[in-house]
Formats: sequence, C-alpha cells, structure tokens
Amino acid sequence: MQMQKIIRLRNKNKRAAITDLFVFIISIFSLMLFIGIIVYISTNFYSSINEQFNTTEHNYTAEMKTMLKPAIDSYSVLKWGATLIIIGMLISILVSGYLIRINPAFFLAYIFVIIIAVIVAVPIANTYEIIRTETVLNSTLSEYTAPNVIISHLPLWVGLTGFVGAVIMYAKRLREEE
Repeated sequence: MQMQKIIRLRNKNKRAAITDLFVFIISIFSLMLFIGIIVYISTNFYSSINEQFNTTEHNYTAEMKTMLKPAIDSYSVLKWGATLIIIGMLISILVSGYLIRINPAFFLAYIFVIIIAVIVAVPIANTYEIIRTETVLNSTLSEYTAPNVIISHLPLWVGLTGFVGAVIMYAKRLREEE
C-alpha cells in the first residue's frame, strides 16, 4: 500500500526532468566556487598562522603540523570527490529521466528546454573560467582538472545529457506502448 502511494506521487511530478538541467548548472558552479573558497581560505589561514607562531622564542611548528596540516591535506580528497559528485548528478538526471512517465508529445517542448539550458550554461561556464583564471582562486581551482574540464565544456555536457535524458525518457514510453 505504501509503495503504491510513492508510485502515485512520483507519477504526479512530471516536471522534475525539466528542472534537472538547471539545477545541475547551478549546483556544479556553486560546488566548485564553494570548494575553491574553502580551500583557499584554509590554506592561507594555515600559512599565516604558521608564520605568526613561528617566532624565535617559541617554535610551534611541530604542534601546527600535528593539528592543522592533516586538515589541510584532507582537502586533496575534494579533487576526485568533486568529480564524483558531478558525475553522480549527471547519472541522476538520466535515471530520473528513465523513471518519469510522460507523453511523447512533449518531446519538442523538452528539446526547447534543453536549448535554453545550453544557452544558460554558456555565461555560467564563461564566468567560472574568469573566476578560475583571473582571481585569487586561480592557484586553488587550477588543481581541479576534471571538474574544470567539465565546467569549461558545460554547454556541451548539458546539451548531451539533456538529449540523452530526453531519448531515455521518451523511448521508454514508446516501448511501453508497443
């Protein structure tokens, strides 16, 4: 009985696939900006604290290395973690496209949504490129090669994911009707 309610609720929300591309664009930009700011602040904090407490009277270098250095080193996980999050979001768009049942007559409208999403992705990708190359975050964000490639080609990724999601969404429906 509970499963039937979940299935009915899932079938009522047919607009979810339309917003997935826009949520992906905003999420990937926000994620990389957040990671860049956090890593930049923490590494600068560590180096300034290290300079402040490294005086001739008291040398706190050993304490600093045992307390703060492991935290700073743990940010290296974000290099592949951000990539996995981005790939997971792309896969979730395709899976949600598979789970949504929608009339094939809306395929053309979904193509227009994909075109709008690609147009929206262009200034987002350009803005990220400017932030990555011309601001103080340059040294931090340049280390994230896979997410940088994905965001640099964001309109291509959005268009390709949207089109594959549309084909999955509507081809499944056509197969069910046969």
